[in-house]
Amino acid sequence: MSVRSGRKGKTMAGNVADKASLFCFGMGYCASALSARLGWESWRIVGTAREPDARPNILRFDRSHPLTGPFNNADSKRAGCTHLLVSIPPDEEGDPALGRHQAEIVEQARAGSLRWVG
Repeated sequence: MSVRSGRKGKTMAGNVADKASLFCFGMGYCASALSARLGWESWRIVGTAREPDARPNILRFDRSHPLTGPFNNADSKRAGCTHLLVSIPPDEEGDPALGRHQAEIVEQARAGSLRWVG
């Protein structure tokens, strides 16, 4: 499966700098299935879980443990995120991802580095 970048039909593949990057709030069943379909070799994929396992690309996140640092921080695993999937069910306060990180997500989208949110 090739993934089109949307820029003149070029396929995303090759080195890490050429890869599209997917950040998943909530690396559960659906996000894991999407990640497998996209291909770990073609995409740089990072996600969150309330109780992360040993995978280095899974970060801990819930309302009491928000992600630290801005999305565009070069030292962050979220740096260079081109696609964002919010796959966390709402809680009694609403959407945990947007509740904690909405301003950063909007800023990244306005800057043009975030090409898709779903």
